[in-house]
Amino acid sequence: MRIARRNWALSAALVALLGAQLALHRGGAEERAVEALFAELEGASVARIVVEAEGEALELERDADGLWGLTGFGGYPGRAEAIDRLVDRLRSITTLDLLSEEASSHGDYGVDEQGTRVRLYATSREPVATIVQGGESRDGRATYLRREDSPAVYRAPNLRRITTGVNQWIDPRLVTFQPALVESIRLEGSALGAPLVVSRDANQIGKWTTQEDANVPGAAVRSFLKRAQGLFLDDVEGTFDPVRFGPDRLRFTLLVRGGSAVGSRLGAEAEQGRTLATSVDGAWTVVVKSSAAELLIDAATALR
Repeated sequence: MRIARRNWALSAALVALLGAQLALHRGGAEERAVEALFAELEGASVARIVVEAEGEALELERDADGLWGLTGFGGYPGRAEAIDRLVDRLRSITTLDLLSEEASSHGDYGVDEQGTRVRLYATSREPVATIVQGGESRDGRATYLRREDSPAVYRAPNLRRITTGVNQWIDPRLVTFQPALVESIRLEGSALGAPLVVSRDANQIGKWTTQEDANVPGAAVRSFLKRAQGLFLDDVEGTFDPVRFGPDRLRFTLLVRGGSAVGSRLGAEAEQGRTLATSVDGAWTVVVKSSAAELLIDAATALR
């Protein structure tokens, strides 16, 4: 009987202990409720972004039609997907990603005065959110950041380093098209001499001819279209300046099935290893690598 009473007492004590632990667990869960770090951030409301790093700044702004542009580069088109991705990544950060609440750790994570500052604005002059971004995690799958108004440091999963480089915010391709849909190629410029038009035969998809009905090897056409697709922006200068751009060394226009046309122009050499370029309408001046420009010119002359 004495043993039974002792077992009963031990069982009661164990139940009481488990109840206390459960109460503590519930209380801790309430205290550590998961919250979004940027709950106030809405992608549709962001109208302006300013990035500052290492003494340089880049500003993007959304116009009345909802299109993004680079403010300091004549409004060169920004890539909406890049802005949407940034907002989505910031909105996904929660209090579970907390790494430190101590300001003394800022140097370790790179979120001190050396960090990149990113301000996101709505229609008002006050930023909706301001972050200080530091370095990358060891596995390269996240970066570190904090709100500018807080010492707490967080791990930001899948958020790449934010920079003032224009290539992060624009479509780097000078022209976008599907080679299979190209129906004709028009070439002009000092590198070619006389203009040249190469057209796809309506009845034989692999047959191409010039305006004089001379056959053009399909391999040469494919090579040219491949080089045109591989023409990527190295930098953006801004609004088109015809004097600086100079005469066209090469101008190509692709007529695509359905009646649309895309193309580009190559102008003077900007500096060693870089060539000025623009779209067919000449709205902005951009820079491409001279090696890519020369390969495209060589492919164009091979069509003659």
